[in-house]
Amino acid sequence: MLLLDNLLLSFLMMSLQLKSLEYGIYLQIIYIFLKHLLRNIKELKENIAKEPNRRVSLARIYSKTLKQNQIDLMEIWTLANKLEQYFAWPILLLFFYNGIDILTTTSWAYVQYVYETRLIYQIFRLTFIGVLLSNMLLLSYLAQKCINEYKKFSQLLNNFQLYPHDKEIILNVKEYSLQLMHQRLKFSCSGYMNIDLKNCGKVTLIILVYITILVQFKLSDVSEGAVRATKFIFGKY
Repeated sequence: MLLLDNLLLSFLMMSLQLKSLEYGIYLQIIYIFLKHLLRNIKELKENIAKEPNRRVSLARIYSKTLKQNQIDLMEIWTLANKLEQYFAWPILLLFFYNGIDILTTTSWAYVQYVYETRLIYQIFRLTFIGVLLSNMLLLSYLAQKCINEYKKFSQLLNNFQLYPHDKEIILNVKEYSLQLMHQRLKFSCSGYMNIDLKNCGKVTLIILVYITILVQFKLSDVSEGAVRATKFIFGKY
């Protein structure tokens, strides 16, 4: 029965790690799409700046291009919301279980450090901790990349060089800017926890605090054991 429980737990942990890989691939795809749309806006901005006395038909083409870019960005925002709904619980459990595993592995490594003579076991534990931390850090890094790229849209739209006769383009730029202001791109676990570098740092800090507390308890236990052993040896226990 114990073996079955261990196998089920191992299967669950492997599933969560693979789920994080799948989520990371989607984040990278979103980043590539954002990069492409941002490049299109930059090209549109350069074309508008090069032709101040453009024809009305050309201005309409630029306006349609900007509108299509806005629609595509809304699709990416919708995709991010769908990803949040689909990956909410797996990613939340991933951060929770990885944090618990890091704590327990660190505590066990500290306890066994005195008794184990082979360094290979400690290296294996440190590698295991590094893999768990890197999974959380990688997801947070990819999500932060997408968020930073999304913020560049507002900065770029505010720097558009427009002229009074570009009424249609001006209206589209204002509408686009309002959309970016109200529809911020974020990745979270259904509101329980945001996925970005800031929250990853908080999680890492919490883990380090708990590890410090565990080590202090272990040190106090070792000190008490040494005192009792000394008293027992000298017949004062």
